[in-house]
Amino acid sequence: MKRNIFILLIILILALATACSVYFEPLNKFDRNDPLVDFDISDPESEGASDEIALGTVTPNSGLINGDTYTFTIEVTYNLTSLEDGAVLITFNYSAVNSRDSPESGSAVQLVSNGADTITFTVEQTARDWGNDGDFMVAATLSSAVYDETEGSYSYNGIITDYEILTF
Repeated sequence: MKRNIFILLIILILALATACSVYFEPLNKFDRNDPLVDFDISDPESEGASDEIALGTVTPNSGLINGDTYTFTIEVTYNLTSLEDGAVLITFNYSAVNSRDSPESGSAVQLVSNGADTITFTVEQTARDWGNDGDFMVAATLSSAVYDETEGSYSYNGIITDYEILTF
């Protein structure tokens, strides 16, 4: 009896250790279903349930050379229905493979109003080849945009994101 309980306890500990190691495994590649990819995930039953964003044409999107700076042309179509006003943010994962740089670090932000539209961004960005660690990518995020008069700047809370992997 004691031996069976001991074996059961060992199995439980191994299962728990395996679950924790999977949960805390570093994010090496972007997964559009992974909540760590977005700035902040809202409850889909509330804000953002019917909002949409889609990257259209991104040029250049292949043949990049690590360390070279490119002028990217990025077409984004959005439909903001959950808020009166918001923002479309264009970001890249230049500084870290598993996160996107903030809009203030050289990417682009366009304030938008409720409704649907297509925006074309022109963004200068240095390409970063992450090799086996992950992919270099561009992301378009539909976000709320709240102006803080004290700070004199906007804060953003991502609602929905689309991305494209850029290749070397």
